[in-house]
Amino acid sequence: MKNRKGAGYIIESIISIIVLLTFVAGSYSGISSDHDWVGFEQQTATSDLTYTLKKTEHFDNFVGRGETGAIRGVSASLMDQRVSAAGTVTGLPTGTYLIGVYSDQDPSESDRVTDTSLQDATDGSPGDRCVGDLEEIRPDEGTILRTSSSGDFETNHMSSGSRLYFADADPGTSGTDEVDYDSVWVDNRTSCQFTRDEGPYRINDFISLDGNAYKIKTLTDSKAVLERSDLSYELKQDFKQLESADIEVRRFNSSDNFDEYDLLVFKHRENLNDINGFEPKLLDYMVNGKAVFAMALQQSDLQSGFLDETGLKWVDMNFKLPLAFDGLMFGNGNRGQQVESYYNHQGFTTDDIAISPNGRISSGERYTRDEQIVASADYTYNRTEWDSSNDSMETTTVQPVGTPSSDCADPYRNGSFEFPEGESGSETLTAYSIQLSGTGCSSFEYGVAIDKTGDGSGNPDGEFDDRGEGTYLNESTLIVNQRLYQVKMNSHDNLTFDFVGDRRTEVFSYVNDLETQSSEGFGRFPIVSGTDPQKHIALLSSSIFMMLDDERSFGPDDSSSISTTTAGRTPEGDVYSLNLRWLE
Repeated sequence: MKNRKGAGYIIESIISIIVLLTFVAGSYSGISSDHDWVGFEQQTATSDLTYTLKKTEHFDNFVGRGETGAIRGVSASLMDQRVSAAGTVTGLPTGTYLIGVYSDQDPSESDRVTDTSLQDATDGSPGDRCVGDLEEIRPDEGTILRTSSSGDFETNHMSSGSRLYFADADPGTSGTDEVDYDSVWVDNRTSCQFTRDEGPYRINDFISLDGNAYKIKTLTDSKAVLERSDLSYELKQDFKQLESADIEVRRFNSSDNFDEYDLLVFKHRENLNDINGFEPKLLDYMVNGKAVFAMALQQSDLQSGFLDETGLKWVDMNFKLPLAFDGLMFGNGNRGQQVESYYNHQGFTTDDIAISPNGRISSGERYTRDEQIVASADYTYNRTEWDSSNDSMETTTVQPVGTPSSDCADPYRNGSFEFPEGESGSETLTAYSIQLSGTGCSSFEYGVAIDKTGDGSGNPDGEFDDRGEGTYLNESTLIVNQRLYQVKMNSHDNLTFDFVGDRRTEVFSYVNDLETQSSEGFGRFPIVSGTDPQKHIALLSSSIFMMLDDERSFGPDDSSSISTTTAGRTPEGDVYSLNLRWLE
């Protein structure tokens, strides 16, 4: 990500303004304060100004920095204050957002770790691995403390063997002779050869221990208190890289006012009982709010409580275990492209992450829909489990109602086919194989009709004139019970409906509305884990950032008959759409 500041912005602005003024003066000298702003002339002038501001990258820079007010200012200035712009930015969140990460305890008390077993390490304790190497912590005289193997930190929170050292980095500033412990160093088994990432950290800074982030709360000569922040801290760090929006992240619990938040994040499957306990409150919030569950799920979780309201489905197919980890696949739609853009923005690529879907979850009506936002290139479904075949279809002399007539000697055969229905059920339907005489009976061209309006027990209504029942030619596709199939006509009596829905597993499942009510969006993400959780956090924050795209408006709400639309890419590479209304 590039940060162009100071002189760079000034030079860029001077050049762009010269280009703009030259263009406006040369091509639109007729536009003045007494110009008659009507009809075609007004539309032409605003269209050309939109084009000019786009070509000079003013829109790209303004939108990228979230400065929608500048769009109004420059447009009014160049139009002699007679016309100004209002409108909406889509595809890129701008403005201020508040995101809450759920904690089942009071955020001020949860995850606090207090260690009272501190040791004096000033001169090096016997056997201490840092004897003689602590000068950079306290070059002059002063007490240095460290954690010990008998204390809470090293026993329960630093399995990697890390150790913390505490010192007074600026003695004498407290106004007393007492040591004012204000600094922390982290020795990651490097014999106190501290790097820039290992200290010094101050009170209220965050340090990383075994994949969790801790905030330094209290340091005294008898105890050290740290507070684990993990996901809320990590998301906050990621969102700092996204310049177009000001995003605050903080923890919340069930007693808080949910409506204060633009989006809520719930982690850990262990919290589902708590969440279901305040389900009515969460459902009320979802009417105008958004939520993400970052947790591993089981089939039973989707069949009760809040998740039963979301419309997420359990895919009744087994995984094919990955032979190699090839990373992610993003959808070609707007949402998939937005998530990929934000993920790349943070310095990662689609092939550098291995992530388990943590459950056979699908958000599409076809269970494995063909437009997934984020899918795994590693975990795929064994889709043959949803195929339906019959290799011994029987001859019948009755032409099914609604199918083409045939002059062939043995034109019609039928048979029963079992299809999956719902999450774990099945349904038996009757299909016909029809030898088509129009192409010559010896050409073995067949059509297929399937009775989807029968009673579900193999007793068809005998008519095939309803939409979606046929007649289908070989290799045509059709939908049965919200699943996508392809017709495979092997012979007159051998027919297969081959499931061809997307077999990739969803990493990020998303629905616009809940199944039982409207909402502003709900997403489900796997647990943040693995050997490199940073990449998982980056993908989660990118998915959340996409959900925040709720079309930000700027300027008055007044309607206008003159409008223009443009699209662009910010200096950071994020795609946006800008819809402008021109107001007199």
